[in-house]
Amino acid sequence: MSKKILFVDDDSNLLTLLTHTFSKYGYQTHGVQNPKKLLDEISSFYPHVICMDVSMPEMDGVSLLKEVKSTVPQIPVIMVTASNNMDIAIDCLRSGAFHYIRKPINREELLKTVEQALELKNLKNEVSQFKRQVKTEFDLNSLVGQSSAFAKLRTQLEKLAKVPEAPVLITGETGTGKSFIARILHHITPETASHSFVEINAGAIPGTIFESELFGYMKGAFTDARKDKIGLVEEAQDGTLFLDEIDSVPLQTQAKLLSFLESKKVRRIGGLKDFTVSTRVVVATNADLETLCRAGGFREDLFYRINVINLRMPSLREVSADIPLIAEQVLTEGARKFGKGEIKLRGDAADLLSQYSFPGNVRELRNILERALIFCSSTEITPEDLNLKPGQESRAESLIFGVGKVLDLEGLEREYINYILKYHAKSYQEAADILNISTKNLWEKRKKYDLGD
Repeated sequence: MSKKILFVDDDSNLLTLLTHTFSKYGYQTHGVQNPKKLLDEISSFYPHVICMDVSMPEMDGVSLLKEVKSTVPQIPVIMVTASNNMDIAIDCLRSGAFHYIRKPINREELLKTVEQALELKNLKNEVSQFKRQVKTEFDLNSLVGQSSAFAKLRTQLEKLAKVPEAPVLITGETGTGKSFIARILHHITPETASHSFVEINAGAIPGTIFESELFGYMKGAFTDARKDKIGLVEEAQDGTLFLDEIDSVPLQTQAKLLSFLESKKVRRIGGLKDFTVSTRVVVATNADLETLCRAGGFREDLFYRINVINLRMPSLREVSADIPLIAEQVLTEGARKFGKGEIKLRGDAADLLSQYSFPGNVRELRNILERALIFCSSTEITPEDLNLKPGQESRAESLIFGVGKVLDLEGLEREYINYILKYHAKSYQEAADILNISTKNLWEKRKKYDLGD
């Protein structure tokens, strides 16, 4: 994607010169002669950099700068002035300008300033990205596994890295690593790699504020809207928007999400203008969306729009031969995380893991191995360190269903939820993940069955 520059000046000859010159430098350019139309042009063109004159007959440039920075603070603005008055330059910088340049414009100086603005913008994106992600490198080599399922995934990811415009749906059981795959896709796609990866867990956001979190809002749109707020969609500009648990998105918001996928335009709550946002959209779910569509719980038109490309994450039960390889990778990451030296998985411990069916998939495997890392006293993980025995899960199932007594469906559900809460999850969120329900739903069932705190 070539970078876009928006020039704002009442001098039509200068606009023509600048747009033509920077087009030759490889930029997409657009000129605005009427400053009153600037915000409309920003919403349709959505530039990476804005270059704007300070003195224009129809509007004061500094006032316009403040309005631009209030609306799209993430876009750097370079101010151009014919004045030698330092107070004007200082006022521009205080109002949020990246830099200022005096007329007559030196094209080489302006080009260098534009490049510096883009470098700073990319640096901010990289810093933001670093804070969001773990230290693991997200590339195809980090997707270990020799099974046909993983080979197919690698091939699909390689192809998708060349088409950043296509939406992607990732399906699979909870704990299989859907977020991990989304991050790999983000990092191996040249157009998105240097920009933000914005992850949203739809199941963790209350439905009443979901739309405002996703699309943002304008000051005064509702009682607590004390200032303009950029939505998460806009934060993902030029990068990747990863929407996990898409089945939890409220139906009303699903309609607006579909509209965004179709038009690439968003409108903040209380706003009058649409903003064009270029971002790859990746969604994930462990639910059966087709069944939800038939039951009226998910929009059928949205399902067809996001189901253009479907990446299916296999459960560990399906790739049991790959479990030792995945375990070695988890151990390497865990050893670095806990400040330990190289620790290996002993052969008999690897066999034991391969025999276990892992209802919690990779998330459960990671928990088991990290616990073993903390308590192991040698450079090898042994079966004793895993605290896991062959057939443990089948015995657990006997306890859940209650040998020697008959339970109705509600009784079975109560016993199973109680078992997961007591013996199989270290946190409330993990229990909800294993049960394939939201934390709100789990809380309601815990109250219904009086399972205590």
